[in-house]
Amino acid sequence: MRLGVGALLALQVAVCAAAPLDVQAPGEVARLLAQHLDLARALQRETEAAPLDAEERRRLCKLTPDQGRALLQTLGHFNPVAIELDCEAGRLTVDPGPRALWRRVDLQVKPPSDGSEGAPVGPSEGTQAPSPPWRDWLPLQIGEPFDQARWAGAKRALLSQARARGYPLARWASTEASVDAELNAVDAELVLDTGPAVRVGAVALQGLNHHDAERTRRLLDLPEGSPYTEQRLLDAQERLLRSGLFDAAQVELEPEGLSGDRMPVRVRLREAPLQQVALGVGWQSNSGERATLEHVHRLPLGWPVRSRVKLAWGRLGQLAEGELSTHPEARQRRELVGVAWQREDGTDAPFRQASVRVGQVFETRAEDRSVAVEGLSSQQGLSLQHRDARAILLHVNPTWRDLDSVILPTRGQAWVLQSALGQARSRDALGAVTQGPLVRLQARWQGLVPLQGGRQLSLRAELGQLWTRGDALGLPESLRWRAGGDESVRGYSHRSLGPEVAGQDVGGTHLWTASAEFTQPLPPAWVGGLEGLGVAAFVDAGRTALRWRDARPALGAGLGARWRSPVGLLRVDLARGQARFEGGWRLHVSVGLAL
Repeated sequence: MRLGVGALLALQVAVCAAAPLDVQAPGEVARLLAQHLDLARALQRETEAAPLDAEERRRLCKLTPDQGRALLQTLGHFNPVAIELDCEAGRLTVDPGPRALWRRVDLQVKPPSDGSEGAPVGPSEGTQAPSPPWRDWLPLQIGEPFDQARWAGAKRALLSQARARGYPLARWASTEASVDAELNAVDAELVLDTGPAVRVGAVALQGLNHHDAERTRRLLDLPEGSPYTEQRLLDAQERLLRSGLFDAAQVELEPEGLSGDRMPVRVRLREAPLQQVALGVGWQSNSGERATLEHVHRLPLGWPVRSRVKLAWGRLGQLAEGELSTHPEARQRRELVGVAWQREDGTDAPFRQASVRVGQVFETRAEDRSVAVEGLSSQQGLSLQHRDARAILLHVNPTWRDLDSVILPTRGQAWVLQSALGQARSRDALGAVTQGPLVRLQARWQGLVPLQGGRQLSLRAELGQLWTRGDALGLPESLRWRAGGDESVRGYSHRSLGPEVAGQDVGGTHLWTASAEFTQPLPPAWVGGLEGLGVAAFVDAGRTALRWRDARPALGAGLGARWRSPVGLLRVDLARGQARFEGGWRLHVSVGLAL
């Protein structure tokens, strides 16, 4: 019994000796001292290794008060009231005293050391732009508490702003923070050497093998003599990459080539292959077994256009598309002409449709806009419900995005508006002809809300309406709506949620869908170290109808798996729809988000 008590007391003493330093001080001060004091770090290591030598412990305890005062000064505490250390108990009690405040911040901006004009330049040669708000770029306010980390960060912030806004050679000539310990005040004196306000110099292109240098320069939109800003270089680099002509692009200044106020720009490029062929074989929840062939040529016959041909064959549907589009200009504008043919037999409303489209596309990271004229011809329905339809339309389709990433977004929102105005004509199986004008509007919103712990809430809402004079059922298939499927209401087959007329499924003239989805990421350790995996729970609702009062919601809900793959978000969902709308258990597989 005595041996057991003795062993227990020895264990207790060892545990106490191995305890980390107990710092009793206000929160920010306690964290700083516990992290940086030599004694605190030694005691922390002691819990994981051999006990600290008694002589070494006494040495560290002797150093602790002076180290503590030095650390307190980095937070602006230059007059601590008390720093008391109980070395044997491993307890440090600190009263940091008042905190010093910024009393004066004096920023001087001097011209370049070579004597050239350091004032900013305007967009035209020889014009003067307003002076930059240097003081606004220095985030130090009189009356705020002094902090060594914020002091260093404020200096970095002003340099970063200056270099990004036309002064790439800006540097600090001198910086000093003078402390008045008696009054707990700090005065700052800073002298900024801006260097010259730089203009773009000669642009050197590297890596061009097939594409025309002059067209590439127009896409860059960096004329010699134009004002330099970091954002202009980043925008030029993004235009090169978004053009689809280059796999890699790097646009950077060459400071050693500075001549006067002109600084050369070097553009390093790696061209995308002139031709690419993609073959695919798989399964799609919409069309069953599926094989695809896609060919892209970025310079057919040496012309500055891009051609794309896509063929897709599925057991329940087939598709053929062809498109020619010009290489984009500096404003990211492309002219295009395209043809398409589609056949679908997998629903109760089979159809065949052909189209020709001529238009213009404007594409940026934040906005897309397309304007096109399209001619449509379709045959739809069976036997006595068979119809031939034609339409000529003007499309205006803008998209606005505010996302942190286009491929794998985690936060932000996107709006997609599709509008069409035109004339349609149809003939039924008995030869009766219907024709008249039409207006079609569809709006879709998608929002991504990041939550704590990497979780995410995804919301979607969609509305659409078609106005016609005459029989809307005679319109080409692509102008009418059917809900259901991967990007609509899960738990139902593709395009199955539509109204019926005389026992036949027809497309609706009114559409609404909505969705809410919660995603929980999985720790990589749970899934063999694979990053980006998660599970999701979702609820979808929606319907199409010929009148709003008939658009009663069809609901679908389920669970799914998510993988943030390099090519986009891979989604595998198991959903169940309502039996009264012919829903049931269905598997949905898709890649990417409809943004």
